[in-house]
Amino acid sequence: FRLKVHKSPRGIIPPMPRAYGWNRKPVKFSLTTPCGDHQIYARYLSDMDRPVETEGYLMAPINYVEEGWMEFDAGRFVVEEKGDNPGNIEFCMREWEGGNWKSGLVLEGVTILPRERAE
Repeated sequence: FRLKVHKSPRGIIPPMPRAYGWNRKPVKFSLTTPCGDHQIYARYLSDMDRPVETEGYLMAPINYVEEGWMEFDAGRFVVEEKGDNPGNIEFCMREWEGGNWKSGLVLEGVTILPRERAE
């Protein structure tokens, strides 16, 4: 998941609106593979170093890229060859448990990379 919030460790990013509502609960990144394996990672967007283990999740690995964009690793999986029967990959990014309105987040896209290229 490639995200941008109004503020990053590099400073305020214009012309993004002021981000708010991302401090109560971590954002969850989930991935379900064709064989049914389910992984959930999480990260607080308001404080990237705040631990999420107390919430019962693994910390989502993060990579800071250009101009305040951040890339989050939502999980890793292996695809088994099944001939002409393709499988589905489900992914999700959500946070609704905080119970408040949210703003100032841009999701640029989701990329699936082979492991050799992802590392």
